[in-house]
Amino acid sequence: MKTNNFDESQQNTVPMLKDGLPRQAFAIVEDPEFPSTWHLPHHTPQIMQSILGHCSPESTVDWALMGKAIVMLSRPCIDGHCITSDKYLLLEATRHLLNHYHTAHRPIPNALRICLIMFGLER
Repeated sequence: MKTNNFDESQQNTVPMLKDGLPRQAFAIVEDPEFPSTWHLPHHTPQIMQSILGHCSPESTVDWALMGKAIVMLSRPCIDGHCITSDKYLLLEATRHLLNHYHTAHRPIPNALRICLIMFGLER
């Protein structure tokens, strides 16, 4: 039984990395072929073990990075630098990070609640 949500074909290839992490470690991946478009890392390097099917992706969440990712997501443009202008990607990243909190049975941080409101997922 597979213990992750990754494509079988990924298990036999060497993935591209950004800062030592594969694209699956990022909440926003604008283009899988260009690591410079991957934003909001929130997993440990052990995500590689999850890609290989040895553990759950949830066991590789880096909660310190998660907090930083949420802050960046709640303020997607700072000093003229934007993580992405694609509102769909911001919405999907919000859902993705929220799912990690639900799965881990952790309280949802206020900054993530702000994202939910900003992207119309909560009133």
